[in-house]
Amino acid sequence: MTFFWFPVLLVVAILLLMEAGRRFGIRWRNRNRENSLGASGTVEAAVFGLMGLLIAFTFYGAETRFETRRSLIVDEANAIATAYLRLDLLPENAQPELRENFREYVKSRLAIYQKIPDWEAMEALKSELTHSTSLQRQIWKQHSERLLRRVRPWAEGGCEGQAWRRWRRWWGQRQRDVAITSTP
Repeated sequence: MTFFWFPVLLVVAILLLMEAGRRFGIRWRNRNRENSLGASGTVEAAVFGLMGLLIAFTFYGAETRFETRRSLIVDEANAIATAYLRLDLLPENAQPELRENFREYVKSRLAIYQKIPDWEAMEALKSELTHSTSLQRQIWKQHSERLLRRVRPWAEGGCEGQAWRRWRRWWGQRQRDVAITSTP
C-alpha cells in the first residue's frame, strides 16, 4: 500500500466511526430519555473546535514546507544561472564543453523535480540524483582544472584570484543546497 492511501483510509475510518458514534448516541438517547442531560451541543462544539485547530495546524505546516521548498528551488536556479554566466571568465576554447555540461546538468535537475511527486518512481529519482551529482562533480573538475591553469600565475604570487574565490563560494553553497534538497 502506498503512502498516498494512508490519509485517505484514515479519513474514511474517522467518518465511519463518527457515524457509528452518532447512531449509538441516538439509540442511547431514545432508550434513556428521562436521564438524558441534552448537553451534546457543547461536546460537539468542543470536538469541532479541536478538529478545526488540527486542520489549521496541518495546513500551516504544509504551506511552510511548500514555501521552503520553493525558496530552495529558486536559490538553486539562481546559483546555476550565476555559475553559467561566470563561465565567461574562462578562456574561449574551454567554454563550449562546460556550457554543454551545464545544459545537461539543468536537464537532470529538472528531471529530478518532475519525479519527486511520483512515490512509485523512487528508484528512478535516486538514479537521476546520482547522475546529477556525477555531472556536478564533472563540471567542478573541468572548471577547476581550467581555472587553475588561468589562476596559477596569480596563485604563485600569493593572490588566489577573484574568479576562483567566487567559484569556490558558489560551489560550497551549491553543495549545501543539494544536501538539503536530497534529504527526505
